[in-house]
Amino acid sequence: MKKDRVNIVGIGILYIIILISCKSGLNYYENQKIITKSCELEKLINTSVVVQGVYYECMEYNGFQTSDKGSCKEKFDIYLNFEQIEIPENLLDKFYQIHGCTGTIKMTIKGILKNDSENGYGHLGSNNSELIVQKVIDFGKVKYIKP
Repeated sequence: MKKDRVNIVGIGILYIIILISCKSGLNYYENQKIITKSCELEKLINTSVVVQGVYYECMEYNGFQTSDKGSCKEKFDIYLNFEQIEIPENLLDKFYQIHGCTGTIKMTIKGILKNDSENGYGHLGSNNSELIVQKVIDFGKVKYIKP
């Protein structure tokens, strides 16, 4: 009877450890923390980062902002520079689906964060930061917001 209780407790502890380790994996990609808050980016300029956020575009202007913008939102209106990789075909299709200025795509991207250009980044320097994309990790459907 005592042995059964020990086995049940042992299985319970093992289950909790597995559950915790699975949950913690949701916030990391290849041992890098997935950044979801703009303020976390301040200390990561010129380094490799994994960022989860929302891509948007309005005619020739586009940008990317973290999922949880917070108080540092204005500091990181990010231009996604895809020059070093080939954009996945299915993501390119989603870019073409965005009409007008209300379409967005949730994405997780790995790249080098830049924030040192006096002239800005993107079309007419409209973005104040740039992510030199090294890998598109994940992306969702095109969602439309009401203007």
